[in-house]
Amino acid sequence: MFLVIDVTKGIQTQTSECIVIGEILMPKVIVILNKIDLLPEENREDVVNKKVEALKKILSKTKFGNNLPVIPIAAAIGAETEGKNNKGIEQLVHTLLDSITIPKRNANGPFFYLIDHCFAIKGQGTVATGTVIQGSISAGQDVEFPELKMTKKIKSMQMFKKPIDKVIQGDRVGMLFTQLDSKLIERSIASEPNYIKTTNYVIILAQKVNYFKGSINSKAKFHITTGHQTVMGKLTFFNLPGAALDKIEASESSFQQTEENAPKFSFETEYQFIPEYSKDIKGRLFMMVELETPLLVHEGQTIIGSKLDTDIEANTCRIAFYGKILKGFDTEASKTIFKDLKILKWKEKKGVVDRVMDQNTILVSQLFTKASNIDTFIGSKIQIPVIPTSGTIRGTFGQSGKIKVQSDTALFTEENKDEIQKKLLGSEVILKIKKYLFKNK
Repeated sequence: MFLVIDVTKGIQTQTSECIVIGEILMPKVIVILNKIDLLPEENREDVVNKKVEALKKILSKTKFGNNLPVIPIAAAIGAETEGKNNKGIEQLVHTLLDSITIPKRNANGPFFYLIDHCFAIKGQGTVATGTVIQGSISAGQDVEFPELKMTKKIKSMQMFKKPIDKVIQGDRVGMLFTQLDSKLIERSIASEPNYIKTTNYVIILAQKVNYFKGSINSKAKFHITTGHQTVMGKLTFFNLPGAALDKIEASESSFQQTEENAPKFSFETEYQFIPEYSKDIKGRLFMMVELETPLLVHEGQTIIGSKLDTDIEANTCRIAFYGKILKGFDTEASKTIFKDLKILKWKEKKGVVDRVMDQNTILVSQLFTKASNIDTFIGSKIQIPVIPTSGTIRGTFGQSGKIKVQSDTALFTEENKDEIQKKLLGSEVILKIKKYLFKNK
């Protein structure tokens, strides 16, 4: 990634957000300190050196570390700096060449193609140009245009004006199709048929961005960005029951989390509802996003959540969280999937101690009404905070909704009997009821 910074302005709000996006998406960055020709010539070198050192110190706290290249340049055409035009460009080119690593291309996996241009050729058809992001494909095979809900056969392909039969991940290629209206496609995607899904709900393993200072609550709405699409989405956080929410899974930087120790999502697992992704939670949380507008996505795709309606002059990071899509499903599928998504939300009911019957039994009122079906709660646990201890519902008492609760330990001894009974009478008891969050969806 090239991170371009105006030497006369330094790091601004949008610069910080570019750094965050770079940490999420990119393994390397080259910082370009531009417009050095605007600095007074007499102290230019000193100012530039100080700016470079300051930038390196700030950016050393990111995942890119201490060895970040910072290249001072004057990129403007005709810029005069020490008698030379475009100062620093040659150094930038050398730094870029030294930093490049050639990735290993993988022909496996479903074909996914990012289209950046589309145009018609009279008498031949329509050409889509773009980059193969994943997988491979050959001329004569079918390609789906999910936005158009249309499948077309590749008539032929070219790379750098030379005909080819097959392309793989990383190739820039033009594909010729017949009976395809070029006006319907500009920037778009194409894929192996049935790979890209129209999605109304996505489940991700979310990582909070430490620079985001706002609250991230379940039921809140955030801007959800993936690829070139941005829509609004409502969040619901959940996690494995009993998981340590303050666990730091990798290094100090939230962008260096590894997938090896990431919890795996399963519809067979019972999860606990998390009302807020608070600053005390250092690890990752599962999150379901209900999208206001459907997105075209595939599993494994990166999602970034932001508060883009924040005042740009507020000098605060708007990017809140990110993660990869684990599951995606549409409204029709949600009718069955929500029945399998077991997210627990504990509901509290409160009553009072009506009578102390003996050393191990109390009578509780105001927890249920006369019409309540108390039989379904027999065997449930009750918290008795004033002691503190807990007990178990053993049955009803009379017809008014009162219940008998047997304590887990003796409530009192002969020595403190009067004192404890006085404490218990009229004191609050709590019944926690297990509810599935999406049971009625």
